[in-house]
Amino acid sequence: MKPGIIRVFIVSFLLSNAAALDCYYCHGRNNVTCKQEIITCMKGDQCVIISEEFVYNGISRSMFKGCSGALRCNTKTYAKVHDNLTLTYNIQCCDTNLCNKKFYEMPKPSKPKGPLCPSCLQPNILKKCESKEKVRCLNKGDKCFTFSGIFEKPDNTINNYTIRGCASSMHCRLDAGKLVGVRVLQVGVFECKYPEELRKDGKKDME
Repeated sequence: MKPGIIRVFIVSFLLSNAAALDCYYCHGRNNVTCKQEIITCMKGDQCVIISEEFVYNGISRSMFKGCSGALRCNTKTYAKVHDNLTLTYNIQCCDTNLCNKKFYEMPKPSKPKGPLCPSCLQPNILKKCESKEKVRCLNKGDKCFTFSGIFEKPDNTINNYTIRGCASSMHCRLDAGKLVGVRVLQVGVFECKYPEELRKDGKKDME
């Protein structure tokens, strides 16, 4: 058997026989702390801390601790209509027993340096959101998004909106069911596209 194949076999064997991790578990909706317990994750899972900040008529912060499952570890995503309407989501993973001791943790936002996207808010999912303003994206590869639907804020108030703005590519692929503060109750439209200036340069929306 070739040395390279042997190394792959050994790594696979060690991973398959690694003990499942014990992790702290709790959920603080509209709260940056929570009463935690210890759970045992599935083999292959890491311990995770998810922090979520929702800015709209005030700031709501929520967090979750548990097992990573299918989450993409160590990523930060965002969606932004304007400075007073943003959703930021931060996932941090670690791979030793009870390593997710910390609670809410949100890195400071970077200075916007990406393209411009249409920005608007329409308080009715049946009406088109006409944009007269633009918002600057954080990163060069970010996309313009349109969302219409019904969502529940972390304070349990229900909102019915169509909005347009900027989002990170990772946020465009985020499963709304993984949000820990905001709850998406109904989706009419959710689409992400590269800004027109990038599409002219050959960027494709499915990238």
